Amino acid sequence: MPVTRSTNLSSPQRAAPRTKFDYNVPFFGDYNTTTDMSLMADEDSPDCLNVVSDISESIGSRPGYTKLLTTSTPSFIGGMYSLYQSTGTKQLVYASGVYLYKYNNAGGSTQLTGIPASFTANQQWSMDEYQDNIYAGNGTDALVQYTGTQVQVGNSAITPQFVKVHKNRIYCANKNSSTIYFSDTISPTSFPVNNFIVINTNDGQNITGISQILDNLIIFKDDSVWILTGEPLGAGNTTTIGNLQLRQANGSAGCSAFKTIALVDQTLFFMHSTGIYALQNYNVTLVTPFLNTTFKNGMNPNVINLCWGVYSKQEKKYILGYPSAGSNTPDSVLMYDFLIKKFRPWDHMPGNCAVNYKFSGTQETLLMGDPIKGNIYELLQGNSDIAGDNGTATGGSSTTLVDTTKGWTTNNFVDCRVGLVTTNSHGGITVSYIGVVTSNTSNTLTFASTAQTPASGSVYTIGYFNSYWKTRNFDFEMVGYTKKYRFLNLFADAYTYNMQFGYAVDFQSLAFQKAFRLSTTAPIWGTMIWGSFIWGGNTSEFGQANIGSTGRYIQTMFGNTLANQPWRVIRYSFSYKLKKMRPNITTT
Repeated sequence: MPVTRSTNLSSPQRAAPRTKFDYNVPFFGDYNTTTDMSLMADEDSPDCLNVVSDISESIGSRPGYTKLLTTSTPSFIGGMYSLYQSTGTKQLVYASGVYLYKYNNAGGSTQLTGIPASFTANQQWSMDEYQDNIYAGNGTDALVQYTGTQVQVGNSAITPQFVKVHKNRIYCANKNSSTIYFSDTISPTSFPVNNFIVINTNDGQNITGISQILDNLIIFKDDSVWILTGEPLGAGNTTTIGNLQLRQANGSAGCSAFKTIALVDQTLFFMHSTGIYALQNYNVTLVTPFLNTTFKNGMNPNVINLCWGVYSKQEKKYILGYPSAGSNTPDSVLMYDFLIKKFRPWDHMPGNCAVNYKFSGTQETLLMGDPIKGNIYELLQGNSDIAGDNGTATGGSSTTLVDTTKGWTTNNFVDCRVGLVTTNSHGGITVSYIGVVTSNTSNTLTFASTAQTPASGSVYTIGYFNSYWKTRNFDFEMVGYTKKYRFLNLFADAYTYNMQFGYAVDFQSLAFQKAFRLSTTAPIWGTMIWGSFIWGGNTSEFGQANIGSTGRYIQTMFGNTLANQPWRVIRYSFSYKLKKMRPNITTT
């Protein structure tokens, strides 16, 4: 690693025998869990969480999310679809428990009626639209048709798990099957007995999803991808598959979770148990070569089929939800930003499915259905999860936290997680989770139970998430010398808030240790550098965190853990001096 002599020193300092040096990292790179962190690029991170970047490749805390449903449905959200009818009517349709619902535009759900009135409970659904109707399947019940006003049976002879509209036909596949069924053209409920094609029964794999690119139907199996082109012969033929051509894509990966399939321009993104892949021009390629360790050790393989994914054209992001190693439902996210072509991991993201929905006009909102409760969340909203606040308790019990100084809206914090904040002598904070809010009044939060009882004077945070960037482990490779590390220098956009900072020299433990305090007296960069899109405020500044330790290797981290306190850093550097190493002297 080269050593960069600082250019902002005075002439006597630059000529001094023990000059100060700065090592500058001008932007933030990718998330990399596979490469040895001492060998990765300077700008990359072996561990970051709940961060996003902008086009300048700065780093900052991710946005939060809010609840769309103020009145939850009885069970988890098993599937969602955005129905846009030619009449201009828009409906958000979703499955929960034994019913299908639509959003009532007032925070609640309207149960869809018809025959059948109910379905097998707690299933995973796939849905698609044809001629103002939704066609849906859950792998157990008959093909469902929703006309926009009522539910009815689409076809009682098939019980599809996967449903896709392609070239005026409905294509379906059942659970644990290698057979594709398709309707007659312009007759989406008519499935003659000859309208099927078997996809390679010799490979021991089942169909795991169906999608399309342009004129091609894409059939996913456990460890392969197949492309179906052409048109079936007309109805009444002995066989209807004569004009269909089937070809296997190049590559050895298939799809492990059908809800992760998302069209990104003319490319299909999807997840296999070994990583995120892309299908383009008959080729399947791995998109996550630097995240192999995450897929190998960071996910629960027993419920990998529950993963979900969605692409937001508005945000230029592909978001993949997955169950972390200790979870039985998806609780974490890998976000790929197409503007900077980098991955970022997020946690505390309870998802089972996701869609883009236009409440009005052309503006899309990204919605996520909860895998445990009947909640739907609007993603990329605000700076806390569901809702947020920080304060000091005036009392509490095993089921309550009281702050008589507050004037909260009743039940605004339902389903928010709450933590107690501990501050050390250096201003470094630690947040300890205590519970999830079940109800709240103007000054009292109620829990089913708390992990620890809030006492008067306890500092708390509501709707918080931990957000940080850990640098790689730097080794300046100066044989015969050690470094006297002085400062970590940040160019930040967060002077309104106290960022947290930690460092580790020579492989010591790394955690937040002290507050990285920024103030309005620091040098101001202004909006001409940052532009109009910022997280923390309208000005930017330079700040330093004191390290004051000697060693060869150094790793640092910075970020925040409190709700409603975003942060942003454009670049960082280290200031240090060289100290010559003296040989050991042996005495007798």
